[in-house]
Amino acid sequence: MCIDQYVGLCNEAAAKGAEPEIDGRLVDIVESMFNTCLADGQFEQVVGLALEARRLDKLLIALEKCTDVNKLLQYSLKVAQTHVHSRQFRHKVLDTLVQEFLKQESPDYISISQCILFLDEPD
Repeated sequence: MCIDQYVGLCNEAAAKGAEPEIDGRLVDIVESMFNTCLADGQFEQVVGLALEARRLDKLLIALEKCTDVNKLLQYSLKVAQTHVHSRQFRHKVLDTLVQEFLKQESPDYISISQCILFLDEPD
């Protein structure tokens, strides 16, 4: 219930092009949820919540703390393609994922190409 309300407020504010005004107690609950999931190694949960709530900072933290970054990047790409409905935010996510894929020791060029195709940025 709290997470749904938080996500709703974040999405509503994004639609207006404004910063969300969210009760600090609600923010604390959601931050606690992020921290618990990170501590428990539930990185896919963090990715899902981060993308729903438009929190790229949390996505990056999950990628940083994850032991299997390539797997989490693949999951993030799948979620971004199928569940992120805002075109503008999806582009931010995909651009972020391209940067993260490129940081890997062995970049997944197929996934990078998929992102670039969705971004419609061949350059």
